[in-house]
Amino acid sequence: MRYRIIGHDASSGSPVEPFFVDADDEEEARSRAAELGTVVERVEEMPHGTPAPRNSASNNPRRQIPPERRALYYAGGILALIGLILFISVFFTGAANFGNFDHFHERGQSMALRAISGMVLMIIGGIIANIGAKGLAGAGVVLDPEKARADVEPWSRMAGGVVQDALAEVDVVKKVEERLEAPAPEVKVRCRKCHALNEESAKFCNQCGSAM
Repeated sequence: MRYRIIGHDASSGSPVEPFFVDADDEEEARSRAAELGTVVERVEEMPHGTPAPRNSASNNPRRQIPPERRALYYAGGILALIGLILFISVFFTGAANFGNFDHFHERGQSMALRAISGMVLMIIGGIIANIGAKGLAGAGVVLDPEKARADVEPWSRMAGGVVQDALAEVDVVKKVEERLEAPAPEVKVRCRKCHALNEESAKFCNQCGSAM
């Protein structure tokens, strides 16, 4: 089925131009719209066979990361940070108790537990943050090239925009653009008899009528 999505951008809150998605049901249509960074206000089911307009979801540029993936990214970052703190605390504990062998066994167990827990949290947090940034398919968790392309589209567009901005600052590119935008020089041909100027393609002089 084809559904018409009406809503607003999840980041800026500004209304987005209504677009279309193909889905099995309304719930899937809402989910796909959310992946595009749109907060759905209304979903309209279109008649069967309605052609997809140019602003359908397949052509609608995705420049923002969906809110769910942003939350996942930040949660992964927090977990990784907690893991890093736990791991580093082992070295501080060891330095603070250097040469002190009282309760060495208990302290050693605590340090080992914190070190292992810290490493595990850093690994898990890194994986979660990567999934949040690139999506399941973009991070390689789900093997779906088409979905992976959609997941990393915001980053691809960002990279393209950065390259475009950089090229815009290059003097050579600017000069080439100015030359391309400059009007072509107008060529005139002078009549050999009356010396009047004529168009390059003229076969006869527009003043005396002589053959050019």
